[in-house]
Amino acid sequence: MLVPFSYNLQSLFVRRTALVLTVLGIGATVAVVASVLALQQGFATLYADAGREDVAVFLRQGAVSEGVSAFSRDRGQLLIKSVNEIATGADGQPLASMECVVAARRPRLDGGEVNVTVRGVQPATYAIRGDALRVVEGRRPEPGSDEVMVGNGLVDRIRGCGVGDVVDLDMTPMRVVGVFESDGPFDSEIWGDFDRVRRGLDLPGPNRVVAALRPDADVAALAGSLAEHKQYPADVSTERDYLLAQTEAMSGVLVFLSAFLGIVM
Repeated sequence: MLVPFSYNLQSLFVRRTALVLTVLGIGATVAVVASVLALQQGFATLYADAGREDVAVFLRQGAVSEGVSAFSRDRGQLLIKSVNEIATGADGQPLASMECVVAARRPRLDGGEVNVTVRGVQPATYAIRGDALRVVEGRRPEPGSDEVMVGNGLVDRIRGCGVGDVVDLDMTPMRVVGVFESDGPFDSEIWGDFDRVRRGLDLPGPNRVVAALRPDADVAALAGSLAEHKQYPADVSTERDYLLAQTEAMSGVLVFLSAFLGIVM
């Protein structure tokens, strides 16, 4: 015996509270999973698009990121001067730069604190980045000075990031002289002179070396030779590959989180 369709409609009306809760639950589940997956895709795309194939990143052998990489200043200089695959600038010098990186606690404008990446760079960094890094207010820090510039992503979020403000980095005052924007993941960083930041934050040496590559450079062959080098062993990859590798762990966490939330909900 067939059940009249009107009975189904009447049943939905009688159980309207359960119906509404079911629809809202399914909608919330779809929204949460879609939002987390969209965050994962956006995160991966941001880093992948920012990476360049003509820029190499040198890390301490065995290090998986710049945050856990560290080597001496002398080793960094020897690497820059000895690797033939590094391009040269107009002055004939290697187009490479040592960089030190540390996360510093900074107060938010709306209360609380958050970790902000502080990066010490050498003048060659700006030449390598070219038009991808633009000063939108003020100027760049002078080499060797206690000056910094901040990414425009920090200006409206972190206290003391306006031009003319003073940022204390481990009791070392650094004056903000500029604001920059970047096509890559640097918009939420503070940049200063390599040696001044390194000494101010008591860092032993650079975390990484970045360098522009010659057009005919073979990164795979270079990686093989540096892995077995006795004076300056290092891991090397293109910037694009390095940034993609940094997204793998976070992407895995976000995908797992979306699946877990979907199952629970």
